[in-house]
Amino acid sequence: EVFQGLVDRFAPQQKTNYVALLNEWSIGFYTELDFQNEARNQQRLRDDLRAKGIKGITVPKVYEELCTRKILVSEWMDGVKLNSCEDHEI
Repeated sequence: EVFQGLVDRFAPQQKTNYVALLNEWSIGFYTELDFQNEARNQQRLRDDLRAKGIKGITVPKVYEELCTRKILVSEWMDGVKLNSCEDHEI
């Protein structure tokens, strides 16, 4: 709120509510750092791809019983990083 007060005072033409913006960002940031949430998202993607019969994309299996809010455990997969591939390979 101090920051917003400074913006209001020295840049009144600026209409962005930085307090609300930072609050929204912090909620999303906290959610992204919750690896149990990420584990659910990964499993959902894996299930959706399989249900739709999409081939050529593999999502590692999640070991939910080993996951915590700070640890995500999933299947090891050998492969090649996308940034190591040629454009036509992606």
